Amino acid sequence: MLFRSGGVVAWLVLSLSVRAAPVARLNSAQGTVDDRRGADAPWQPAKVGTDYEPANAVRTGGNSRGSVLFTDNILVRLNENTLLEFTGAAPVKMDSGKAYFFTRAPREFPRVETPVVSAAVRGTEFVVEVVNANETVVTVLNGEVECTNPFGAVRAGPGEQVTTQRGQAPVKRLIVRPWDAVQWALYYPAVLDLADYADALDGANAGQQAGWEALQRRDWDAATRRFAGNDWRDALGRSIAAYQRGELPVAFRELDGFAAAGEPFQDRKSTRL
Repeated sequence: MLFRSGGVVAWLVLSLSVRAAPVARLNSAQGTVDDRRGADAPWQPAKVGTDYEPANAVRTGGNSRGSVLFTDNILVRLNENTLLEFTGAAPVKMDSGKAYFFTRAPREFPRVETPVVSAAVRGTEFVVEVVNANETVVTVLNGEVECTNPFGAVRAGPGEQVTTQRGQAPVKRLIVRPWDAVQWALYYPAVLDLADYADALDGANAGQQAGWEALQRRDWDAATRRFAGNDWRDALGRSIAAYQRGELPVAFRELDGFAAAGEPFQDRKSTRL
């Protein structure tokens, strides 16, 4: 019996000692950010500071942001509707969304697996966007990326972008403004609560009301089309839509004409932008 008890204790000690070490930590969260601690575990609200091991995952909801800091100081910023899984082999898998990978020192990043291509990156900055289950776009800002799948492989450097369609080899192209791909991560805008702007509906015409409804369902392009007038409400609506798309210069340009459109900008709640 004593031997059995000692064996149980030894087994427990061994189990704790071989437990997987954390690979990353949730660094920030805005809006809806959830995580799960295993493939079959339920999703639950994530807490900043949570450590993640292989087989864990984190995801962002609509109009939400998050960031993950790996143990070797690689920072990954997650755009809305992004799912990032920590696996023992890759060790990163992206099933949806967009992520910006950054480190201050050149190094070999973890391999990033997506539904249609695998990306091995050696450098400091790059963006991976899983457009849908059939397309992935990788943009290199600094360093080098090699994208491979069963149909081919291609290597890209700074200012180049690799697009991969399901069933096809990766295709590389040169882009004029590579930083546009990461603008959302650099500005990292705060998540807006549209309820703060509801008073803009007072006196709104039919087009502006339709624009507000488009904002509420997060259809930014439709909202921009609906706010087609020169009224201050139109300027505000277009600014919010541009802001939510991460187009900060456009958003602030709309606000520059806010007072000229007939409403003192500083007196509105929109100053929270």
